[in-house]
Amino acid sequence: MGAPNNLHAPLRRPAMSKKAMFTCRNQPCRSEWELSDVDIHDEGQGLLFRCPVCGARNKVEQIAAADGTTRYEQSGSPSPTSPPPRRN
Repeated sequence: MGAPNNLHAPLRRPAMSKKAMFTCRNQPCRSEWELSDVDIHDEGQGLLFRCPVCGARNKVEQIAAADGTTRYEQSGSPSPTSPPPRRN
């Protein structure tokens, strides 16, 4: 259903990873996701993805490579961590 709880898992080293990984900045969550697991969009405060587990907003940056491809990297600064709006 969701990502495994990574609270006790060893930290991944970005230099060793071939795939872009995104980590939820919500301190109790810290779930890790691949690009294919998240939906990157703009909610009016720049590009971000919402954590599929806790709904926290996590900022990302869009980077255009010289070959014309686009890649995304997680921003270094944590974003506000509000849950998604409730639906009735």
